[in-house]
Amino acid sequence: MTEFVALRLFAFIAVGALLGFAFLAALRLNVRLYLDSGAAWITILAHALRVLAIVIALTLCAHHGALALIFCVMGFHLMRTVAINRLTLTPASKP
Repeated sequence: MTEFVALRLFAFIAVGALLGFAFLAALRLNVRLYLDSGAAWITILAHALRVLAIVIALTLCAHHGALALIFCVMGFHLMRTVAINRLTLTPASKP
C-alpha cells in the first residue's frame, strides 16, 4: 500500500515538473513576444493565458488533496531550479 502512495506522489512531482517546463517555455515565448515589435494584444493575451493555465492546473491538483498539491508545486519548483541553473553563466577563470 505504501508503494502505491509513493508512486502516486512521484507522479504528482512529475506532473508538476511538466507543468513547470510548459510554464517556462510559455514564459520564454512571452518574453520574445514582448521584445518583438508585433501586436501588443497578442502578447498580453499570451501572458494572461499562461497565468490562467497554471492556476487551472494547480487547482486541479488541489482537488486531489493537499499532499498532491504540495508535491505538484515541488515538481514545479524543481523544474524552475533546473532551468535557472542551466541558464546561469559560470564565471570564467583567469589563465
